[in-house]
Amino acid sequence: MKGLKTAGFGTGVTGGLVALTTVPAIAANLAIRKALPDDAMLPETERHARKVGRDTTTIASVAGAAGSVGFVAAAGVPGLSAVGISTGLAEIGAVFGGGMVAGTAAVVAIPVLLALGLGLLVYHLQPRPSVVVKRI
Repeated sequence: MKGLKTAGFGTGVTGGLVALTTVPAIAANLAIRKALPDDAMLPETERHARKVGRDTTTIASVAGAAGSVGFVAAAGVPGLSAVGISTGLAEIGAVFGGGMVAGTAAVVAIPVLLALGLGLLVYHLQPRPSVVVKRI
């Protein structure tokens, strides 16, 4: 709990939890923008597919970060008090065979991995015209 309070930079334990879920969400968005950059030289269908992948990652990472905080609040003793957060993280961590630390790792990592995976999946599912190469 002291670590979460420190991570909150003066906003308390809840602020620390928000910070721990926000930083990886920002990193996911930077990573997807590196992996799927906009390039004016690409065909319009490819540019659109990349934009949809980037946008999906952004929406999913924001929803995942917010959902993580809500999930922690609901998992143990309801609420975002010290008791609510500690029991919520412990309950989530128990699913992975650990305690609060495992719960914290899951709450931080899983939404980001899902956001990146969903962004890439949506990118790859975008329709693109077939390219036919004629042999001369």
